[in-house]
Amino acid sequence: MVRQKKTLDSGTPEFLESRLFKIGTRMFLGLLVIVAFLTLIQCTVKSPQAPQWTTELVVPLINRTYQMDELVQRIDQNAVQLQGNDVVFSITQEIDTLGLNGGQLTTPDLTYSLGQQLGPIAIDPPTVAPVTVDVASIGPLAAVIPGDVPPVSFTVVNDIPPITSFTSADIVSGTIYLVITNNLGVDLDIVSVTLRDQLQGIVIDTGSVPGGIATGSVGMVPLSLDNKTITNELEVTIAAHTNGGTVLSSSGKDISTDVQFAGQFTVATATAEIPATSRVYSQIVSLNEPNAVYAAVLDSGQLELSITNNTSLDANLTVTFADIVQFGQPLVVQQSIAANSSAYSAIDISGYEIRPADSTVPQQLAISIQANLPGTSPNQVPVDSADGFSVSAALRGLSFASVTGVFDTTDVTIAPTVQPVDIPTGFDSVQLVSAVLTLQIENAISLPGSLYVQIAGD
Repeated sequence: MVRQKKTLDSGTPEFLESRLFKIGTRMFLGLLVIVAFLTLIQCTVKSPQAPQWTTELVVPLINRTYQMDELVQRIDQNAVQLQGNDVVFSITQEIDTLGLNGGQLTTPDLTYSLGQQLGPIAIDPPTVAPVTVDVASIGPLAAVIPGDVPPVSFTVVNDIPPITSFTSADIVSGTIYLVITNNLGVDLDIVSVTLRDQLQGIVIDTGSVPGGIATGSVGMVPLSLDNKTITNELEVTIAAHTNGGTVLSSSGKDISTDVQFAGQFTVATATAEIPATSRVYSQIVSLNEPNAVYAAVLDSGQLELSITNNTSLDANLTVTFADIVQFGQPLVVQQSIAANSSAYSAIDISGYEIRPADSTVPQQLAISIQANLPGTSPNQVPVDSADGFSVSAALRGLSFASVTGVFDTTDVTIAPTVQPVDIPTGFDSVQLVSAVLTLQIENAISLPGSLYVQIAGD
C-alpha cells in the first residue's frame, strides 16, 4: 500500500508555530533594524587602503667587518681600553692632598704671671775707723797716772765716726763686734759696753767681756743687730773697773774701741750702697692638653714678654723657657731694665719645639728668671725687701707642624672635595654595564685610624 507524503500548508497554524518560521522572522527583524539605524546616521563605510610610512636607511658602501680592538684604537681615548673581550672605560684621577688643618693641631694660649719680691738685701760691712781715748781724758785715771792706781771705776764714751756706706737700715740679721784694746797699764777686771744710736737716742744692745781685759790685751764683745733699726751715727760707752796697780809713765797709755761688722748683714729696708747681687725666680704653668706630649714642633706662635722693675736698682734679666727648645738649646730672652721702669718684647717662636720635661698629665712648662743687679757704690739708694719684679709671659697663637705623644681617639672631619671627570668624545650617553671605583689612600700621620668616605656624583 502506498503512503502519501503530508505537505505543510503555510497558512495552517502548524506552519506559523514551526522553528523555521521563528528563525527567519528574527533574522528579518534584525536586518530591518540595522538598515534603519544606518539610514538614520547616514554612515558610509570607506574602502580599505594599504598603510604607508617614511624611513631613512644608511646603506654601507664598504663590505668590511671591524674588529673591536681596531675600533678601540680608532677611538683613541686613554679612558677606553680593551681588556680581554671586554671594553673597559677607566679613568685614573689624583685628588689633592687632604689632611689635618691648623685648627686641629693647636693648643690654647699659655700665660705666665710671676711677681717676686727682692726679699732681704745683703749689705757689705762698712769700715769704721777705731776710736782711741788717751788716759789723760779719763778723769779717775788721769789723776793717778803715772803712779800707784787704786781700785777705781771709770766710764769712757766713744763717738764712732759716721758710717759712709749707709744712712739707715732696718736690719733683719747682723752682728757688731766691739773690739776693745787695753793699753792703760792696769788690768781691767770688769768691762761692760753699751751701743747707742745717737740720732735716735736709743740703746741698740749691751754686753760685757767675761773676766775683763788685762793690760796690753784685747777683749771682744758681740752685739746683736737682729731686728734693729740703726743709723750711721753710733756711740759706744765703756764702763770699766780696775783693782789698781803701778803705772810708771803716762806715755802711750790709752784705751781704743774698734767697731767691726761680722761680714754682710741683711736688711729689710735701707738707704745704702747696695752691692752687686742677683735673684733667681721660677714658675711652672700647665700645658692644656689631655694627653702626654713628648715633642711638638711649632708651626707658628709668639712669645709676649712684659717685665716691670719695681725696685730702685737697675737690673739685667735673663728669662729662660727650659721646655721650649731650638737646636737643643732652651729659649732664652735677655732684657736690661732700668730702676722703676717696664719693658715689653714680642718674639716669634715659629720653628721652636715644646719638649716637656715630665710626661705626667697635666704636663708643666717651666719659666725661670735670673735678675742680676749691679752694685750702686758709691751711690746710696733706697731699697725695700717688698720691692721686686713682675713678669708676664704669654705664648699665643700656638699651632704645631708635628706632634709626638700619646693621643686619645678623636674624630676629624675633612671638607668635601669635588673632582671633575673628563668623558671621551662620543661617550656622553654611554651607560656602563658595571663599574669599579678604586680609592688609594695613604695615611701620612704616624697614628692608625679608620676612614669613612661617602661618594656621590653624576
